[in-house]
Amino acid sequence: MQQEKALQVRGKWPRWSRYEIVNAAVVPTRDAQFTEYDPWSAYYLNADRYRTVEQPYNSFLELGSQLQDEQARGVRPSKVDSRRSATKAMLGPQNGADRLILDWCNDNGLLGLVPVLSTLIRLRNDTFHYRDGGKWFTRFEEQDAPRRSTTTTRPQVQSGEEDSITWPVDGRGVEEKLTWLSDDSLYEHEWTSLSDKRAFFDTWKRGRMFAPFRPGSRAFWNVYAEPVEEIARWSVLFTKAAKWLSRPSSGGGGDNGFLIRSYLIIKKLTESAAPSFQLHPARKIVLDEERIPAGLLASYALMFAWDLMEGRRAIQCEVCQRYFVSDEYRAAYCSRRCRNTAQTRRHRAKKMKS
Repeated sequence: MQQEKALQVRGKWPRWSRYEIVNAAVVPTRDAQFTEYDPWSAYYLNADRYRTVEQPYNSFLELGSQLQDEQARGVRPSKVDSRRSATKAMLGPQNGADRLILDWCNDNGLLGLVPVLSTLIRLRNDTFHYRDGGKWFTRFEEQDAPRRSTTTTRPQVQSGEEDSITWPVDGRGVEEKLTWLSDDSLYEHEWTSLSDKRAFFDTWKRGRMFAPFRPGSRAFWNVYAEPVEEIARWSVLFTKAAKWLSRPSSGGGGDNGFLIRSYLIIKKLTESAAPSFQLHPARKIVLDEERIPAGLLASYALMFAWDLMEGRRAIQCEVCQRYFVSDEYRAAYCSRRCRNTAQTRRHRAKKMKS
């Protein structure tokens, strides 16, 4: 019973009704409506199904595959130019890779890269946002003015609660930083300057210091954006990792390095969907376990990890190139139609040789 509880995931994912690309970042349009949806509902519907199933992360794998095809043709997502002024904004997708990303975001929303890839955002010496499992909190301390030696810690505030706790940085010589998980340092999070991540915040203006709202709060989503280059990077990484881990056998020898890297990518992303526990002293059940992913990318990684444990693999159809999930060891086609197409092609090829 407790094992079943551990597999439950709560929390909906925010999504604006429509997005656009401005200065190589995906942002909600001015008239977009804020909505929420449950990315786990479709996953749970497949819990007792076998053979071929359509999982929520399939479209993300297909995006990664399509972006790799674009890259092979020399087409790469646009890069954010921090020197570009607001009066000379670069509007709209600039190439096929940008369009693929924008279309995917309009269907699924943003990935939540900042909440997933960061664990702590330091705004001042006494103010910071931090992540515990998949939840984000804000904590700050105040010194007693008369005595100066007394420090009072205010209660931590959880994601989604009041947002007025965050204010603009006052520039007291403290470098604003955040931890960040890059694709080069998958073993640990590294410190980086907050200004290096300014492209993730739509309202940031060059030369103006700012303090982002707490990740996960409504005020945070109102100004949050994601560079198309970052979305592409993690889409391709996720797709490569899923493809490698889904191989029937890892082979061995030189394959181990790719296998370990793929494992680390999925492992690190699922850490932001780690379970947390709530204490209820007045109830007979003292602890309540809950799992709330910090972002959509974390949900996809956790879904894929659980599928692997159930013997399911993410497979790219040999005919239409779409991804599907199956527990069948010899699965190669996403549908009967593609299987028949493959048989027809083999039959024609055989006749041409004879």
